[in-house]
Amino acid sequence: MIAVYPASTTWLARPLIGFILHLSRLLLASLLLLLALGAQGQVVPRVIPPGCTFTSTQTLSLVASGGTGAGTNHQYVLTSGDGLILQVANTPNFGVRPAGGYLVYDLASDVSTTVTGLTVGASVTAVAGTCIRFSDPFPVVVCPDVTTCSLQAGASLSFTVGGGNTAGTTLSYYLVNEAGQIVAISGTPSFSAITTPGVYYVYELALGSGTTVSGATLGQLFTGLTLGGGLCFDFSDPLVLRVCAATLPTVAINSPVNGAVVSTSPTVSGTATPNSTVVLTAGNNAVLCTTTATAGGNYSCVVSLTPGAQLITAVASNSSGSSNPASVQVTVLSPFMLGNTTATISTSLGIPVSASAVVQLVPAGGTLPYTYQIVNCATGVASTTSTQGGTVTINVLTGVYIYTPALGFTGTDTFCIRVCDSATPIPSCQTATITVNVALGNTCNLVPNTLTKQ
Repeated sequence: MIAVYPASTTWLARPLIGFILHLSRLLLASLLLLLALGAQGQVVPRVIPPGCTFTSTQTLSLVASGGTGAGTNHQYVLTSGDGLILQVANTPNFGVRPAGGYLVYDLASDVSTTVTGLTVGASVTAVAGTCIRFSDPFPVVVCPDVTTCSLQAGASLSFTVGGGNTAGTTLSYYLVNEAGQIVAISGTPSFSAITTPGVYYVYELALGSGTTVSGATLGQLFTGLTLGGGLCFDFSDPLVLRVCAATLPTVAINSPVNGAVVSTSPTVSGTATPNSTVVLTAGNNAVLCTTTATAGGNYSCVVSLTPGAQLITAVASNSSGSSNPASVQVTVLSPFMLGNTTATISTSLGIPVSASAVVQLVPAGGTLPYTYQIVNCATGVASTTSTQGGTVTINVLTGVYIYTPALGFTGTDTFCIRVCDSATPIPSCQTATITVNVALGNTCNLVPNTLTKQ
């Protein structure tokens, strides 16, 4: 049956797809050639277009068999989709061809026949001879060598279509794998997640009123579809895409390192896939922080931990999925603090007095060792002078200090001790105020005799 086929939809892929194959209408050309070659009794059937027969890096090479042998010349003709002769060869081998749609014929001629019109650039319909016969055209689709990823496995595919169809046209979309098998059928220009990496072809099938299709089942060869009824139908050229294995994001914790001793509010930092979402959790799966990695692939977050052994875990995620977790085990110290922030000592006029800041102030928590320093109570600047001019010295490691009142001073004096832990990069510090009561003391200046035995 000879039918008139409507123009099929043109593919317009989103940037996700990245490219569109512009192939010639092989089958419409076959129909035209049927009319042109009918005088020689040629039968050019309506054929469902294949997927990619070759890629643009492969040699277009076919196998010929079954024709007349002795007394017959065989010439192989490669044409464009609209029937222009591109190459004539003595074997069905045409080298590497650019992406596009082609038709290949075997032109059989009697050895006594002179063939005319077999010229590159001419229409194959112009070929003539007293005893010649063309084979049915073998449609060939040469696709680009798809090396870049159109999308990652697990991602869904959606695309837009343009062009037009007559009223009553039914559209359906077929996703076909490299083996030519149907892996998905959709009534809309979209497919749910494609989970298996590989090269795929997407076709639109347009059915006119009264035309039916059978064999449209998953796993069936796309070329095995059977069309019946009104036989008014057409296929789009294939949209070709490569689905790559999903590249999951990565994440690492650079600080603190495993086994570190940290405060209750450490900064956790590291690297992750750029722009991925990084979630930090504690050992009980409580979320400590959610942040976004920078375009440079870095992240940092201040977290709040309870004292003791703690596990910190980081996971990065994006549209491709979630990373493997990265974890560090740390020891969290209680926050540094002074049990007392004031203390009082007493002495008498002119008499030095010694005391221990460790005993008086009871420092605890934080990172050992602690350090001790006399500071000005108002400014916090290191000093060795009390408010009333007394002198104070302190052992920076033991916290033992000596206060000496100013000459002739009695009354109340004060000085401050700043105590710090050894946390890095910034130690925790607290300041305590020491009050000194300097009494008049014994003002008797009598000196008793020293007694000895005669």
